[in-house]
Amino acid sequence: MQIIKKEFDDRVDEINRYFHLLENIMEKEAQLIFPNENDRREEFDFDLPGTLKSSAILLLYNLIEASVSKCLELIHQVVTEDKLMYDTASDNIQKIWLAQFYEKFKETGNKDENVLNNLKLMVDTLIRNNVAVELIFRDKEKRSSETSGILDAKKIREIADKYGIDFNKSSEKLKDIKDKRISLAHGIQSFLECCNTMTFKDLSSLKNESIEFLEAFILAVDAYLFDKKYKNKSSN
Repeated sequence: MQIIKKEFDDRVDEINRYFHLLENIMEKEAQLIFPNENDRREEFDFDLPGTLKSSAILLLYNLIEASVSKCLELIHQVVTEDKLMYDTASDNIQKIWLAQFYEKFKETGNKDENVLNNLKLMVDTLIRNNVAVELIFRDKEKRSSETSGILDAKKIREIADKYGIDFNKSSEKLKDIKDKRISLAHGIQSFLECCNTMTFKDLSSLKNESIEFLEAFILAVDAYLFDKKYKNKSSN
């Protein structure tokens, strides 16, 4: 978890530096200085702040998606390394593990023989309880519909509920960030149009609330792992 917190803090520092530049341009009328041209000064292009504000949205959404993905990857790693048997895993983890078997069914196609072989493997594994739970977090999961491009507070709470993480914090501003990110990514609005009417104060509010939300989520995941909430209560 310390690695995740360090990466999170580094990304927040990167965003804060960007916002410092944005504040200088938007609020303090900063100018470009060309030292090799007798300190020639030039005003920033009138439309540039609009593009820079939209870029800030992408930085914030990148922070959201990276933070959640890193936390899920750590959960999968910790659960796998704990070598739980099926009946010692929590109901939430059991369902996630079974979903992986279901994915195997789909990957083998519709041939009855392949489906039955995988089904027998699953049943044998559960009855004998002799195979440790292994949660795989491949590139496919990192780019899954669960975390890619659609994360807001509601979706993150759904993910927390799926894993059994105690987290119910709300934030409408994460939805604003997600919606604007979608508009930019799919070309619905240009970088100039998307955030052109937003003030620096508006953007700072998005930044501060999203950082506060993610810090709370990371703490919730830390508590989940520390208390081994991924295990069956009777086995704790």
